[in-house]
Amino acid sequence: MRKDIILSRRKIIFLMIKNNLVSKYTKLKYRNHKTMVNNDQISNVLNRQFNNKKLMKSLLVI
Repeated sequence: MRKDIILSRRKIIFLMIKNNLVSKYTKLKYRNHKTMVNNDQISNVLNRQFNNKKLMKSLLVI
């Protein structure tokens, strides 16, 4: 068997479907899990106050 063959993922999937093959490592689709919204009041432990006079002064860009 040749080891230098390069195939795309789509061609591999096509060949697997054609030959009725199933991979053990299929990638699971992401499922969104609904959770309850957290509306609890949280105390200001750090006592931070953000009172900026200028607009967009404390903008954090990552």
